[in-house]
Amino acid sequence: MLRYLDLRGNKIYALDSIDTLAKLKKLYSLNLENNPITVHLHLNKTILDIAPQIEVINSVRVRDLGNKIKLKIESLKEELTRAGD
Repeated sequence: MLRYLDLRGNKIYALDSIDTLAKLKKLYSLNLENNPITVHLHLNKTILDIAPQIEVINSVRVRDLGNKIKLKIESLKEELTRAGD
């Protein structure tokens, strides 16, 4: 179970290069420092859209427990809505 992923200095350029993060369900911390991808304006949002379980990006906490609970509640509401359709 991978919890911490340090990809510093790996010449990662494109946002689609990080799509596989969605498969890492237990990933807690991701470091992409010193990669060209870090110039993207909405990188953190994109990462969190792909892998909402991540709480730390580039050594900065991006989620707190309250947000995590809200995300879980929203996810459960969506599931209930789909189940009712």
